[in-house]
Amino acid sequence: MKHDSHFRNAVVLGVAIVATTLGSAGARAQDAASWPDHTVELISNNSPGGATDILLRELAEGAKEITGQEFVVINRPGGNGATQMSAIAAAKPDGYTLGAVTLTHLTNMMTSLKGTFDESDFSNIVGLQTESHLLVVNADSPFQTFEQLHDAVAARGEPLVLAGAGAVNSAASIGAILSVKGAGVPFSWVSHQTSSEAMTAALGGHAEAAIALPSTAREFVDSGRMRALAVIGPESLPAYPGVKTVQDMGYDVFGDWQMYRGIYGPAGIPDDLRNRIADVLIEATESDRYQKYVETRGFTPSRVRPAEFDKMATDLKGLAETAMIEAGILPAK
Repeated sequence: MKHDSHFRNAVVLGVAIVATTLGSAGARAQDAASWPDHTVELISNNSPGGATDILLRELAEGAKEITGQEFVVINRPGGNGATQMSAIAAAKPDGYTLGAVTLTHLTNMMTSLKGTFDESDFSNIVGLQTESHLLVVNADSPFQTFEQLHDAVAARGEPLVLAGAGAVNSAASIGAILSVKGAGVPFSWVSHQTSSEAMTAALGGHAEAAIALPSTAREFVDSGRMRALAVIGPESLPAYPGVKTVQDMGYDVFGDWQMYRGIYGPAGIPDDLRNRIADVLIEATESDRYQKYVETRGFTPSRVRPAEFDKMATDLKGLAETAMIEAGILPAK
């Protein structure tokens, strides 16, 4: 009888554990399905007007229409992304604190922020954009073409004063090292928070040229205030007809470098919730407003879901390492 009692107790305990486990799983699934039921914070690593700030504001409008909940954009620039990353990493993994993530986040975690953050501190949600860079000059610049700029800098023996977003390990700077310096144009890097600020510096005569995102540069180029000399990326851009990539001009450079942008959150967000958030944000990109944003800004839209985004991030880390070794930022293995 005593053994039977122990057996019954064990069975009851086992059933209780199974029921608790199933109940928890059911609760998590219900929580994921009901996301969001209150305000979601979207944190940008840029100041207002920067590329990720604009992305988040466009997403916020579409997501609000779909869910009826507020999506509030918060700007946390500074520290090579560390200010924003600290806020994301410290948040609860409940889907209510999310942020924009870019290739520069990855390169910073491999360089200036190595040991402070790594990929395990975050959850990838959805990849939404890829974008090359442009080399642009003031419309009054004597450089009409990249070839002219190349020859002039070589003849004078002084580096080009080049403005761009981020420190020397940013995606913009690495692209410039690979394609501009790689083509034989040495430069002195002038760091700014955003592409817009870098172009403003070039317009004001504080830099001879700028590395800019095509989506940000378009209004400057279309208005005739700036001129695009080259695409830094794998292929030419439909929005900039006649502007070739550096490698298409015949220079032997590493031309596969591109910016990406997406959405991430703190580590520990369950897969079902990651997928639910991705579903909502992908649906938000289908709105007429977002499609107009795509058309006017000129980047390449994408819809990379969580599992695929995890793999993409791993692949990009390998590419980033190769690029930064090529650029001299990381030592060769």
